Amino acid sequence: MLEHLLPYADTMFNSSQVRSLAKELDRLPTGSPLVPDVRDDLKRLCELTANGAHRQLWFFGD
Repeated sequence: MLEHLLPYADTMFNSSQVRSLAKELDRLPTGSPLVPDVRDDLKRLCELTANGAHRQLWFFGD
């Protein structure tokens, strides 16, 4: 799912997509620049999105 994030475009994940995104975040290597702080924040946002009706997680590009 991370491969679908584009730096110059907006990207939206629905509740089922954020479940896949959360699993992908768990597989990031510990040396990744997203680990641990940003990864943990993103996982919390994924959880909030997945546990609510009609929620979406948006990333806004430049």
